[in-house]
Amino acid sequence: MLPRAAATNHLFTIGFGGGSVTLKEEDQRESSQTVRKQGAPGSDVYFVGVPENSITVLDSESGDPVATIPVGEDPRWIQLSPEQFTAWVTNFGSDSISMIDTDTRSVLRTINLAPGSGPLGIAPGPWNEWLYVVNSTSDSLSRIWIPNESVMMTVDAGAGATHVAVSPDGELAYVTNQTDGTVSVIDTLSMELVTTIEGIPGAASVTFGDRGSKAYVTGCTDSGELYFIQTSDHTVTGSIPVGSDPVSVRLSPYGVSLFVANRGSGTVTIVDVRTETVRETVQVGNEPVDVAAVL
Repeated sequence: MLPRAAATNHLFTIGFGGGSVTLKEEDQRESSQTVRKQGAPGSDVYFVGVPENSITVLDSESGDPVATIPVGEDPRWIQLSPEQFTAWVTNFGSDSISMIDTDTRSVLRTINLAPGSGPLGIAPGPWNEWLYVVNSTSDSLSRIWIPNESVMMTVDAGAGATHVAVSPDGELAYVTNQTDGTVSVIDTLSMELVTTIEGIPGAASVTFGDRGSKAYVTGCTDSGELYFIQTSDHTVTGSIPVGSDPVSVRLSPYGVSLFVANRGSGTVTIVDVRTETVRETVQVGNEPVDVAAVL
């Protein structure tokens, strides 16, 4: 684990139309999009698509851009590996995945997928040897063997497959199916469907918390809900209203807070994980589609 950065208490919201908003929030931690730089104070915040076909890196203390990394066409999602030395970016337009070295802020390699794959969500598996990527055009999930950049297995998900998260123990992948309003639970080793969780209209983004015992899914609808799932039996245990059209949800590394970006209402909802209640809703504007926070 890399050393933690000096305290800054910044919350970055990523805008759909470009740019970001920096807020001051107390008692927040960094999200999985934040890279803590080894041997130096401060952190880097990565986000996609501004400017076009690139990743912009912000300094978390100043909020200023410090690097621009060209990637593939129409990048859609970025996810850090657990140790934060690598960031993976799906390039929807060029059917590829960019592997970024977070130390040098450069692309190490590009993994080309089948033409027309339309990659969206991505999640690294255990030991940094596997990648799991959602193919939006075929509504499926592929497992990629990183050393030789090969797609080893692919399994069907549901209609409107969008995002994926891998459980902390590496055994399960949760794939959100926005059109179906479901979550496909897939065994990461056998790549077989374990079960389908229903009753989540507009299921868009997913993350795990509470050491993998809970999963959190955004229902990307006009009303906007955040759903809570008990992973022991893959059942929906409840939901809370957030903002309109919640696109993404991110968990702080300490598991204290969830950050939900509500594109429709121009807000970020901060949820207390322990009580599963809304702690605060912050108006940010500019159709926020993702959040990264740093301590």
